[in-house]
Amino acid sequence: MNLRDLRYLLAVAQHRHFGRAAAACNVSQPTLSAQVAKLEARLGAPLFERTNKWVEPTAMGEEVLVHAARAVAEADAILALAQRPRPAGRPSDPGRHPHAGPLSHAPGVRPLAPTPPGPDPGIVGGYD
Repeated sequence: MNLRDLRYLLAVAQHRHFGRAAAACNVSQPTLSAQVAKLEARLGAPLFERTNKWVEPTAMGEEVLVHAARAVAEADAILALAQRPRPAGRPSDPGRHPHAGPLSHAPGVRPLAPTPPGPDPGIVGGYD
């Protein structure tokens, strides 16, 4: 399962039609249908009820779509972070890589060495 497949699921749910969903995703209808079928096989349940006129999510499909929408939104947020302008330099903790980001201060993550007491030495790290 990958983000592309989740985007396909969301498109099918939005358009209620495999052909229109495929066009929205810029892929052929057989490609989109095959990927959705593979995902259904992997999950062991149909995600959509199909007729020749419409497509409707099953109960399982509705649940999966909630998680798919959340996962795609989070991935898009990560991509948006990567596209933001970066500052030329910013204060950095001693011994912390300037690209380590907020995870180095996440709960439960301990520094490798204690921070020495006293004022911040004002080390500035930049982006290469």
